[in-house]
Amino acid sequence: MQWEKLSETIQIAIDDTHRFGTDAFLLEHFAAVRGIDMVCDLCAGCGIIGLLMLRRERPPQSVTAVEIAPDAVELMRHTAEFSSLTHFTPLQGDLREIRTLLPAHSFRLVTCNPPYMIGQHGLTNPHMPKAIAGPATNRRKAAPPGRCVTQPPGCCNTGDTFACASARNA
Repeated sequence: MQWEKLSETIQIAIDDTHRFGTDAFLLEHFAAVRGIDMVCDLCAGCGIIGLLMLRRERPPQSVTAVEIAPDAVELMRHTAEFSSLTHFTPLQGDLREIRTLLPAHSFRLVTCNPPYMIGQHGLTNPHMPKAIAGPATNRRKAAPPGRCVTQPPGCCNTGDTFACASARNA
């Protein structure tokens, strides 16, 4: 386990398997988090996207980081404890069972940055034009004013992802 400094108050635990790249910074920026948001970060890995949001001048009210890999969740727990993060909740769970893990309509912003698969691995999006159109297309499907931002665009099963998006007023 290694530590990387994200801000004066937040250090993130990473290892050789669970680390982050430029795409996490881009997705966090594109998500345009607001101080009133309650965030659910799916496929969170080491928790980088939610942690980047928490270092903002006006951070979200809370971040729930959902990850299937137990070792990544343990890294997030180390990060939360070391950095004294009270509004960051690591949660181990399978994205395919998100409806049993979290109550529907409990988040204003959902982000998802799943692992990249090469070749014939993983699922292929059957609606390639919608996948290429990206987050703008996905946003229209969210329960207003809930927002969902994915990288790559359209990669997640939007039915499960939007089960988390909030229907409350922004």
